[in-house]
Amino acid sequence: MLGLGLRIGLGINKSFSSRPAPVEIGEIFSDDFERGSLGANYTEVGRPTVLMDGSNLVLSGGAANYDKYVRYDAWATCLEDWVLTINFQATTQTSAAEGLFVGVKTASAYGNRSVIALFAHGSGASKGKTTLLSGSSAPNTFAVDAQRSGLAILAGDEIRMTVTRNGLTLTCLTENITQGVSKTVNHTFDLNYSSPRYMPNTGFPYFGTIGGTQTIRDWSFSTTQKKNIKTVVVADSLGHGVSASNLDNRWANELLDGSSNEWAVNSGGGDYTGSVLNKIDELILLNPEYVIMQLGGNDVRFGIPQVIAESNYTSIVNQLEATGITVIHCLAGADSNDNMTNWNNWLSLNYTTIDCFTPLKDGGTGLNAAYDAGDGTHWNDAGHDVNAATILAAAPQVV
Repeated sequence: MLGLGLRIGLGINKSFSSRPAPVEIGEIFSDDFERGSLGANYTEVGRPTVLMDGSNLVLSGGAANYDKYVRYDAWATCLEDWVLTINFQATTQTSAAEGLFVGVKTASAYGNRSVIALFAHGSGASKGKTTLLSGSSAPNTFAVDAQRSGLAILAGDEIRMTVTRNGLTLTCLTENITQGVSKTVNHTFDLNYSSPRYMPNTGFPYFGTIGGTQTIRDWSFSTTQKKNIKTVVVADSLGHGVSASNLDNRWANELLDGSSNEWAVNSGGGDYTGSVLNKIDELILLNPEYVIMQLGGNDVRFGIPQVIAESNYTSIVNQLEATGITVIHCLAGADSNDNMTNWNNWLSLNYTTIDCFTPLKDGGTGLNAAYDAGDGTHWNDAGHDVNAATILAAAPQVV
């Protein structure tokens, strides 16, 4: 249920007699907090102090380890193009560690792929500094990607943070509205699996405090991504393109770049069937004609019982098909660390599948060394080429 002051710009098309034209999605949600309680769409994690005064959300009680935050549970995203905007007052400036962070919190329990932008408004050396951080292996543990200091800030100033993801680049524009000054910081990630810094996978928009008091006026989440498109790729790190030399050489781009139709990748490293269920509303909102789904590999890798993965997968398919979306089922690729045979056998028994396993495997069930990026799981450019060619040969209609 949506509380007062919330609006969801879904615009999900329910007519399938003809394909509507692609159109930019725009705003997905916004909240002005003009009510007495947060409501069921939010979860307070780590017990920050949240006061709803009828006009604003007053946030305090933070800690420097990023574990006190407010998560928006009504929308999960893995869009490669989004904008998070938050307007707040830096109410206090009495201690060194004061500040607000905003970003996307991973939905996966199997690795921290969260990203945040932090603005520090306390009295210490970090005053006026905006920092971009991305998740490392442990929950709520972050590595610094980029920093920009020097924004003038006084207690009581009104601040706007606009965090933008565009492909592999994360940007934060921090504006001091009161003083009319701003600073921008950005960081471009690579697809190197050995890097300790990762782009976000499927996750929930969230904000939190490291200390001090922030009076939050409103926030919103939007995208320039189009809906009513031809094809969406839903996969894990292999679909995201980890270990490809660049985005153009990941298999999704190899497959779809030449298309005259609109398409999107909605895949994240560490995603599995459960996290994809979290973002089912987003996939339906995109309203593609086809979803190319290559899932289940991470369920095997993470030791998730197959009966749970099967249930999740079936639910995803049923919900997509109920809205008129055609699902293209792809077998999980060969892996030298984990055997995909049982999972792929279940897929083949229950759905018409594209065999993406055999072209990539060695003499057994492992990944052919010619396609191995070096860890036995992820593909080099040649492996991405093979997967793209396999899907194109079996389902040319997706292009």
